[in-house]
Amino acid sequence: MYQTVKRVISLAFVLILILGLTIPAFAADGTVTPNEGEITVFLGNSKGMGGQTRIQIASGTKNFTIKRSSIRVSGADAKLVGFQKQFNTNMQESDPHETGEWSQTYDSAYCSYYVQLKIVKTGTVTVKYKIGSTQYKMKVKIVPYVNPVKSITVTGVNNSKSFAAKTKSQSWLDNNVRLPLKATTKNAKIAIKASTGWKVQNVYFRDEKTFNTISYYYNSPVTSARIPVGTLNAGRNYGMRVDYFNPKSGFTFTVWYNIHGVNAA
Repeated sequence: MYQTVKRVISLAFVLILILGLTIPAFAADGTVTPNEGEITVFLGNSKGMGGQTRIQIASGTKNFTIKRSSIRVSGADAKLVGFQKQFNTNMQESDPHETGEWSQTYDSAYCSYYVQLKIVKTGTVTVKYKIGSTQYKMKVKIVPYVNPVKSITVTGVNNSKSFAAKTKSQSWLDNNVRLPLKATTKNAKIAIKASTGWKVQNVYFRDEKTFNTISYYYNSPVTSARIPVGTLNAGRNYGMRVDYFNPKSGFTFTVWYNIHGVNAA
């Protein structure tokens, strides 16, 4: 079953891997290790792929802050390229590059920390960080990328042909990649089939002129989806976002598709 909402919504071009908060267990080396096990990230064919992963903090942790200076990344030639705090209100406080630190502390129920990694090969990456004087660590397993999309079409877009190949080697699209809408099309529909092992979790479709958005959220992710989007105007541009979910790993790929009306200003 799904819930459908039509509303104006602001969407960001961000690939985020959402992970649940876990209760930590102590490791033999004195660090605290989340007991969820390894986190899986999929590496595409493009070298230098960026991945963002949520730092695991025990639920209920209070009055804590994590300093960028305490972050250590090792293994698989991965590098730390960014550090970010995100509040549950979807407001973000960017890393203050001058000091690399935040002065305030927050409860885990209200904020999360993320590390951005530059990933160049498969393997296992260990991320260590500190809360106060206690050192924590988590493992990120980098495995080969598999396209989560078997087929995806939008009536009238890309000559109504599938553009699943756009994510053949990586899960993100260059912002300059535009799918053509050559003529105004009535009764348009989105049709998606996920690859084996993947499911469709969320679909958003936005008119970039009016900012009206059709939002489909599947309470139980589906292997295929057909979504009506009404009339597509060749004088407008559209943005589409699809979240592909892997039940086995718990990994979510968010892919943005840019649809360009040939008569758009």
